[in-house]
Order: sequence, then structure tokens, then C-alpha cells
Amino acid sequence: MASACLHLSEAAQLPIFQFGAVSIRATAAANANAAATSTAIFFEAYSAGVPDSRNQINSCVFSTVDTTTQIVTGVKKAGTAVSLQIGANASSATIPLTFDESFKRYASAGATTYSSGDSVKVNIPGETGGFPASTISVRLAEPLLPGTVTLPATAAPLTITWNASPDTTSAIIISLKYANPATSSYANQQILCALKDDGTETIPSDAIGAVLLSPPGLRSLLLTRWRTQVLNPDANSVLHIVSVMDTLVRMN
Repeated sequence: MASACLHLSEAAQLPIFQFGAVSIRATAAANANAAATSTAIFFEAYSAGVPDSRNQINSCVFSTVDTTTQIVTGVKKAGTAVSLQIGANASSATIPLTFDESFKRYASAGATTYSSGDSVKVNIPGETGGFPASTISVRLAEPLLPGTVTLPATAAPLTITWNASPDTTSAIIISLKYANPATSSYANQQILCALKDDGTETIPSDAIGAVLLSPPGLRSLLLTRWRTQVLNPDANSVLHIVSVMDTLVRMN
């Protein structure tokens, strides 16, 4: 019992950090633009994983598909409204993210269009007893232009291509979903790859056998480009932003 109490005492002395997480998620829009919705949450924790798109190492794994609907919720406030400034000069637009009391998060009212090369600056007014006032900027994830994806007739390597970003701070996620076994009523498995944004990835032949056996209607390929930035508004606060661009790819 004394040992257990000692561990509790040590844990209680760990510093609690304030975390802010801003997410800008986009899909393709007309004229090679992107349409994005945005959310921001703030919470406290002893630690939290902070993904960094700049240090991506190529890896692929098999995983099950999670079909549950997840709703992102926060805990703390960071002012009356967070605002986003997208673009620069005369073409810039300011988007307010109002506070949603039911989910304790800030969210945009609808989608905002941006162009390749645009950046976003997030202004957080801060709240007494909540997250401190701060600003953070990131280049928005550029629209993804995938090449033609053709599944081989037999087990052979599958090559996936896309337009590599001119900015090397982004990374790519590939999700190739399928039914395994083929009698499954939904896409229950996936090949999930985390990659450098260099424009190409080849999935080896011995990995796609079950993909070829899956009913075509249950196969799908999602490419995601993401880019991050992080800063510390003070010694006990971490502010993270991620810009994400999703593109669903048709497979031949």
C-alpha cells in the first residue's frame, strides 16, 4: 500500500500542461482550389502526442477499419472567438470560429475556399484561467492531384502517385480499404501508409492479395496531405496546428 501511495504522490507532482489543437480539414474544390472547415479545442493533460509532418518516416501497416463516429471535444476556453486569416493582402479572408458550448470547441460555420500556396494565421485572444493569448501560422496543405491508379490483374506491385508538394514540411497518409474476407459486408481492413510527400509509393505484391479478392464496390483509396506547426505560448502551454487535405481516388 505504501508503494502505491508513493507512485500516486509522484504522479501528482508532474506539471499539468495546457494544450491547444487547431485542425483545418479540406477537400478539393473548383478551379484546383480547396474547401476547408476548421475546429479548435483546448484542454489540460500531463502529456499529449504532438504529430510533426516534418519528421515523417515511410511505413505501411495492416489495420482494421474503425467505423465509429468520433466527435472532438475540448475542456477549456481561449477567448470569445478564435479567428483565422487565410491568404494575404487584398485576397485575404478572416474566418471566425465561434465557441460551441455543447462540445467545448471552436468551429467554423461552413467551408472556406483557399488556393495552393496560401497560409493561415490563427489568432487566439486568450482567456483568464484558460489558454493564453497566442498566434500560430502554417502553410495550408495543397490540393492533391493523384495519378491514375490501376489495380493489377494478379498479385503485382501497386504504384500510387501524386503531385509532390514544393514545400518539404508536409507528409502523406494513404488508406487503401477493402473487405477481408471477400464475404465481409463492409470494408473492414486497410493498408495504412505514413509517407514523405515525395510523389510516389509502391505497395508490394504480397501485400495486396486480399485487396484484389475484395468486391470492387468495397475498395477505396484515400490520400491525405498534412502539414503541422507547433509553438509554446508559455512554459506550460503547447499550441499545435494541422492542415489536412483529403482526396478520394478512383481505382481502375
